[in-house]
Amino acid sequence: MDLALYVRISLVMFLEFAIWGAWLPVLATRLLGPLKFTGKQTGWIYATLPLACIVSPLIAGQ
Repeated sequence: MDLALYVRISLVMFLEFAIWGAWLPVLATRLLGPLKFTGKQTGWIYATLPLACIVSPLIAGQ
């Protein structure tokens, strides 16, 4: 693989996970603080991503 292509793809993958890492830990503080969500509601919000990862191949699969 060309080195320039490898570096660009690596950068894209890093940015993809860096965005998740930047806002996901702060989400609970925002939900529990000013928005007055309960711990259970916050847990349900955090559970939507894994549930979507399980269900989406069934809906959009081949």
